[in-house]
Amino acid sequence: MMDSLKDQIKKAFARWNEQIEKSADGTTIIDIFIEFERIFSRNIITIAFGEDICDEKFEITVETPQNSGNFVPKMVSVREALH
Repeated sequence: MMDSLKDQIKKAFARWNEQIEKSADGTTIIDIFIEFERIFSRNIITIAFGEDICDEKFEITVETPQNSGNFVPKMVSVREALH
């Protein structure tokens, strides 16, 4: 499990460095709350399924608007569905 977490952290650091390098002034704003959520959800999903399937899309049915009785199909990623 630790190896999976280390891999996810390394990927996040690489993504952050890429964002910094692309910026004009060498800085960027990173929302740590969102980034930690990504790291930990990807880690849990990788451990549970043996690979990172966070971005895999599948169809779910959602009620929209809430409590309307009107259900529509929606394509979401595994990570989005876990929220």
